[in-house]
Amino acid sequence: MGRDVLPSSVTKARTGRVFHSTLGPLIPVYCASCSALWGLVQERLLTFAFVVCNACEAKNGPIAGLMSEPDEVFRERQAAAVADEERRAGRALSALEVEARMRDGDGPLALVSREWQAHVRKVATP
Repeated sequence: MGRDVLPSSVTKARTGRVFHSTLGPLIPVYCASCSALWGLVQERLLTFAFVVCNACEAKNGPIAGLMSEPDEVFRERQAAAVADEERRAGRALSALEVEARMRDGDGPLALVSREWQAHVRKVATP
């Protein structure tokens, strides 16, 4: 039984190349599900690319077994924690209140903040 591999989101002929004055040649990358243009990648850095556009991910859900972008996961968890805190308060929180609750030792916002800070320290440590 062979291993499952992801399809490439780059055309075989690498058509549509765009030249940038500082980045050099950029190659278009397309959604693996609907073939919509997703963005551009520096040709000199490109060995493989696989992307799914936001619309396809929203429609079909995330692809099982793939990792998520840490920043995106943090933003989702932060938004859920803010919604939870606002539900508890019975009103919308100001940006200053959200920041204060992220520094507070208890509560969902503080937990998300501590976990994110631990992740950033772990990634930044060589």
